[in-house]
Amino acid sequence: NGNNENLSSLDVLGNNDLKCIEVDDPKNIKPAWKKDEITQYKKYCNATLTMNDFSKDLNIILYPNPVIDNLKIKTSGTSAIKSIKLYSNLGQKIIETKEPIIPFGNLQNGLYLLKIESEDDRIKTIKILK
Repeated sequence: NGNNENLSSLDVLGNNDLKCIEVDDPKNIKPAWKKDEITQYKKYCNATLTMNDFSKDLNIILYPNPVIDNLKIKTSGTSAIKSIKLYSNLGQKIIETKEPIIPFGNLQNGLYLLKIESEDDRIKTIKILK
């Protein structure tokens, strides 16, 4: 949000649950900022399976939904897709791919969650009905 320059010091040592700190530029970190090794600086932090949308420059278009045989995924914007994961309504991972077509022909009718992660670590989760 443009405020990293205003933050002269940061100390999050000892916070074992903190995995990511969202910053304007991960390559421009001040020496006075202290964190544990497990914590990463990233432009976008989003580590849970949520209904959060991609922001700003990336749009995801899925069709058809409800799906019968194949779900097609299209993107527009500057970020490429790093991974696509399909989960059952019980949270079991069914498919993991980078391919823009997800086969649903052999899957049972029901509700699924599609988790799409971009190369810049943004995540979008979408409900899919078969």
